[in-house]
Amino acid sequence: MPDRIPAVSVVVVADGPWAATYRCLMALLEATAGVSHEVIAVDDGTADETRLALPRLEGLTALRADHAQGFCRAANAGAVVAQGRYLAFLHCDAEPQPGWLAPLFALAEADLKVMVVASRLVTPNGAVESEGIAFAYASPYPLTPVAHGGGAPALPATDVLRVPAAPAVALLVRADAFRRAQGFDTDHGAAASALDLCLRIGAAEGQVLVARGSTVIHHGHCDGDIPDADAAWLTRHWLGRVPLLDPLGRHQRPVPPPRHGRPALSVVVPVQNALGTVAPCLEGLSRNMGPDDELIIADAGSDDGSGEYAALFARQPGLAARVLTGDPTGGLEGALLGGLRAATRPVTVLFLPVAEPPDGFLDALSALAERAGGPSSVATPTPPIGACVLGPTALLRAVGSASPRAFLTTDPATLVGAVAAQGGRLGLVAQGGGD
Repeated sequence: MPDRIPAVSVVVVADGPWAATYRCLMALLEATAGVSHEVIAVDDGTADETRLALPRLEGLTALRADHAQGFCRAANAGAVVAQGRYLAFLHCDAEPQPGWLAPLFALAEADLKVMVVASRLVTPNGAVESEGIAFAYASPYPLTPVAHGGGAPALPATDVLRVPAAPAVALLVRADAFRRAQGFDTDHGAAASALDLCLRIGAAEGQVLVARGSTVIHHGHCDGDIPDADAAWLTRHWLGRVPLLDPLGRHQRPVPPPRHGRPALSVVVPVQNALGTVAPCLEGLSRNMGPDDELIIADAGSDDGSGEYAALFARQPGLAARVLTGDPTGGLEGALLGGLRAATRPVTVLFLPVAEPPDGFLDALSALAERAGGPSSVATPTPPIGACVLGPTALLRAVGSASPRAFLTTDPATLVGAVAAQGGRLGLVAQGGGD
């Protein structure tokens, strides 16, 4: 333990193997030069030689959990005993390069508005893994983490980037801000919790920066991918509160007008916990709609953020859209029926949120019905489940009331029989139905 209070407490989360932890700790000898610091190594319940070797190393404080608790709990435990004005978190698979700490410390010391400073993460083969994290729209989640600079050569750089968030692999945070934020959220994975921490601190107190002159070789992997449950959590908390990128340029492309003579459509999208697909689907459908069309999003009581996203989406100016919220016990069938009953146009399109329709899709579907001589309905099965169906609203309601599962199967024969039972016929089935 240092004789005086350090400026920075470096918290290393050691969850194995020992070789990785040892490499990280040895790298700190040159990486922390010029900055007053202490090192706190938290053994997260390892079962290898870490538990024996770590307490024997001099110049650090060793903590140990009896069982693996995960990065967030281990990092929070290290922060509890830390004395520094700043907390610098490192995962044991990080190898900080010489001079790693000084740029982070200097940026924070120079401006009280700077609350979090992250390092540039590079792969062992010299490519950039992350220079902070941004959030992309509908790629596929409504709020999808993406790594700045990922895949580019790690050329020498000393400039600073302002970002919404950064991975916890190598992250410096003001200790008082970290404690006011109550640390990492321990109910979710480390990747999502680090993003959430940065967003919380950034929204409440100041800036999140990346110092490109501070380099860490990351021997693990953090490309921004997070589990569906964590994506849902971030969406519920942050959708509409953080800027979003548009990587596919959807909002820069002109929206093509509907085909002349196409009838006005009710587009019904039944949704139940479809956060990973609903955003591209609704975005694609909105680009297909004409001024006389309506969009009805029938949500079956989703608890993954789909409903919140749908409500935000429906508030777009110039879009005739509304959201119906149903009883989750009714499932997708109940949402489907509710949407069909709410349709006000004579022709309805039922589209399950499992694909993004290309520009011109609704026009082409309507034209198929016309070319088929006015059949009762046109269906395009869309894997992995269900169909996109265009037909007279009254007929689709009757089919849905009698056989709602017919719209949720990939077997065309089931839908053919259900339509025939209501006095209609299936005019055309085209494989595909979306990009």
